[in-house]
Amino acid sequence: MNLFAQDKPISKSTYFLGLILILVLAYLQYIINGLTAVTSAILVYALPILIISLLMGGVIVRKSFRNTGKALKLGLVYFAIFSIITIALSALIFYILERLDPSSLELLNNPNPVESVSPGFAWIMVFVSLIIIGPVEEYIFRGYVFGGLLNIFRGRRWLLLAFISSLVFAAVHLYYALIYGFAASIAFTDLVGIGMALAITYYLSGGNLLIPALLHGSYDAIGYIGIAMQPQVASFLRYVMIGVGLLIALILLLKKLFRGSASSSMKFVHGDKI
Repeated sequence: MNLFAQDKPISKSTYFLGLILILVLAYLQYIINGLTAVTSAILVYALPILIISLLMGGVIVRKSFRNTGKALKLGLVYFAIFSIITIALSALIFYILERLDPSSLELLNNPNPVESVSPGFAWIMVFVSLIIIGPVEEYIFRGYVFGGLLNIFRGRRWLLLAFISSLVFAAVHLYYALIYGFAASIAFTDLVGIGMALAITYYLSGGNLLIPALLHGSYDAIGYIGIAMQPQVASFLRYVMIGVGLLIALILLLKKLFRGSASSSMKFVHGDKI
């Protein structure tokens, strides 16, 4: 059952106007010099939230807590799957750059301005990631960017739309390209992978935004935990998330195989053809 086909439709012109405004606001932070943290937050977060709330907020919020248990399992499973895929792709990109342009990899030593904070402030950013960044960015990118596309296309071609919305999600992180050059392709691969995992979770759960927001916030928070403590701690926590997701995937697969085997056995007992 396509739950997104039941939503009140939004016109294409209204959706794309909202999308263009959101992208313009996001890129202004790279164009205007000397912006304070408060001004940047207004441009990147506050104004897009206002625009989205006026255009489509009711539709997004109404579904945000739907099928939370299912969404949690799906979110962890797809986070694990796409993490493994992006790790493999990132290793391949690194190998190609190392062969074609080794000097480009030197830019990876440049500090990430988002994570250039003191250990004490990093603990504050852990909570900011969970409470603000994760929920707000999911409201924008999964709720509006992806959800709006699902609304327009009535849920059809949803996997392609998930990929397109993930590309948009990665594209607004322009600072990676400015800092790392061609090596930023590694970071963008990671962003697209995360976006796909969260978008698929959003779609298959019927629009649950709580779990994508929690996973997104947790992913960012773990990065800051690595700054506050040790990078190895962040790596360990992310591998734990992957491990939990793979374990859930294995359990779900075994349950499906068991149900299929039990169903076949029942048909055999009753003399049905298998």
